[in-house]
Amino acid sequence: MPWKTIFEDMAADCSAYNYSCNEQLLRDDKLIINTAPAFFGKLNAALGNASLLNTSWKPFLRTHYIGMVHSTLSKDFETANLLLQKWASGISESVSRQKTCTDHTVNSLSVLADSAFMHKFFPPQAQRDAMALLNYTKRAFVERLKNVEWMVLLLCVCV
Repeated sequence: MPWKTIFEDMAADCSAYNYSCNEQLLRDDKLIINTAPAFFGKLNAALGNASLLNTSWKPFLRTHYIGMVHSTLSKDFETANLLLQKWASGISESVSRQKTCTDHTVNSLSVLADSAFMHKFFPPQAQRDAMALLNYTKRAFVERLKNVEWMVLLLCVCV
């Protein structure tokens, strides 16, 4: 998939509105990690249609991308997002920048806190036992799913 070209095109479209975007993505192409090859194969095929790419996909992807990062952009984007949220869901007040930053920090640090907690309170044997229990539970769940007819297709896709 030509991610670099897609992000370059999006950056060009952003610059048409006197904004810059995708700078870090364009500097470091290792930021994109494909973890679901089947999904990206189908997405690649869908994006291969040039007319749909220009009329549907680019506006959709641009809008989705800006929606994801609006809180890190200028106040204009925050205002536009608030208007969209108000129209779509009735939300009439934006979350304060302080709360947004705090939430991002707390969510980012939870992995470190979890790791420190685990190393302090769970000795290696307890960790191995927990993983064994988790793996047993997972195998039992998969076995039970095999008997649920409508879930077999999902099971084949996920496992």
